[in-house]
Amino acid sequence: MEAIFGDNVIDEVVRNLKTFEMKKFQNQKNAPPRKEVNLVLKATQNQDVDEEDMLTWRFQRIIRREGL
Repeated sequence: MEAIFGDNVIDEVVRNLKTFEMKKFQNQKNAPPRKEVNLVLKATQNQDVDEEDMLTWRFQRIIRREGL
């Protein structure tokens, strides 16, 4: 990889990555704590198993995206 990009480019990429990680860590430390949210879904007897699985999957995906 060094033959293609050269040492300077690789060093610059590493410095940029370190700077990005440091800024991200500082932002996390200074950010106010997130409010914990507990959500519950109520299932009914007449739902199909497939529909329940799909609803659960979508719900979990939303929770992961929002970071709750």
